[in-house]
Amino acid sequence: MRTKNRNLLPYLFIVSIFYLPTFFPHDCLAGDNAYSLEDSIVSALAAADDIAKPLLNVSFHNGRQLVVPDQFTSIQDALDAANSGDTVIVKPGTYYERLFVRDGIKLTSFEGDAGNSLQAVDGAMTMLPRRTGRTIIDGAKDQSSPVAMLTFSTGASRNTIVDGFTIQNLPNENHHNPGHSHAVNLRGASPVIMNCYVVNNGSTGIGNHVTYLDQDKVLGERDFRFQNVEHATGAVIYRNIVAYNLGRGIGCNHFATSFLLGNEVYGNDDSSLTESPGPGIGVKHGAAPNIVHDNPYGGIKGKQGVNQGKFPVDYPPRPIIRSNVVFRNGKQQPNIACSSCGTDELPVIIANNFIFDTGAVGINLGNGSIGVIANNIVTSGQSKGIVVRNSRVSKLVGNVVLGAKDTAFFISDDSEIALAEKNRPTPQFKNR
Repeated sequence: MRTKNRNLLPYLFIVSIFYLPTFFPHDCLAGDNAYSLEDSIVSALAAADDIAKPLLNVSFHNGRQLVVPDQFTSIQDALDAANSGDTVIVKPGTYYERLFVRDGIKLTSFEGDAGNSLQAVDGAMTMLPRRTGRTIIDGAKDQSSPVAMLTFSTGASRNTIVDGFTIQNLPNENHHNPGHSHAVNLRGASPVIMNCYVVNNGSTGIGNHVTYLDQDKVLGERDFRFQNVEHATGAVIYRNIVAYNLGRGIGCNHFATSFLLGNEVYGNDDSSLTESPGPGIGVKHGAAPNIVHDNPYGGIKGKQGVNQGKFPVDYPPRPIIRSNVVFRNGKQQPNIACSSCGTDELPVIIANNFIFDTGAVGINLGNGSIGVIANNIVTSGQSKGIVVRNSRVSKLVGNVVLGAKDTAFFISDDSEIALAEKNRPTPQFKNR
């Protein structure tokens, strides 16, 4: 049994390879106005497409095609009848169901009638296929429960695909409570979620969690250490729009190493709940590249999780936050932040991000974090550009801060910067 957690190790390795940045200024730093917001989004989406290609198996699903509602009156009936390698095709309509998808099945909306033509989405800067907007999985007729709109079999692989649906109206479910549901629940599963519009749900839009060998024990008696992981979560979350949910847009818990690629995340706000409000994307490991904007309590945040079991989590998260476009994420929290993250061997990497209209702080590294901050552009700031508090940075290299009304670089006296070069303006701090 305990050998199953070794399945997690390849995901950690893959993340480190795909997201490994260079530490020298890239072409967009040739001039202060070289990249507009629109240009940076195009660049981020192109990078996401390149990373996604080797992660997607386009030839696996060569089995039967099961069509809803022509052959099956409900989507779940078709999923239950499907085998690994089969494709369930759903024609336009609103389906009031909560779905369970087994390993190896492709669930896709109908491509006919110009279904793959792109259409604008309210509040978004990117577009989705027409079929996404006309094929809806809706929870409006359900009561609150710990069951997600989309759940996957434990251990489901990337040969499990959901492509092109609007997923909406999960009843309110406080995502701070143990055992909560998400609109899309990835617990110990690693499917591909693509071209979906996850909107107006009463919890986090897409939630990523590993599962543990003692999953069924009482919370306080459980072991949340790496050695007790049974099933990894290394999903490919690609080209989705995640908006207006009562929680994070996308959340990744300890040891979840999903690829967040080319998603647009905005308008997610859980401030009506009693706990501290969260950002658009919460990560423990990686986010690159995404478009994250108009989330009132921060854009992308990595932090050490709260201890809930009999042992503390046995190593800190080490997010790699690279090539994201982040803007207008309120005045309460930084656009990109990491707290209590990183080790000397696996530091936080915040690199090649474009941050426009910061509102509060562009980038914040704090609370004992260890990291690299490289080649970021932070512009139109209302306060500080890049902040390091009580943390250690091995490389502060190639960053450009434009228009900060307070301080471009703020480095607290209890922080350490090993190397600082090619930053504009040149940081001024006391501990060098």
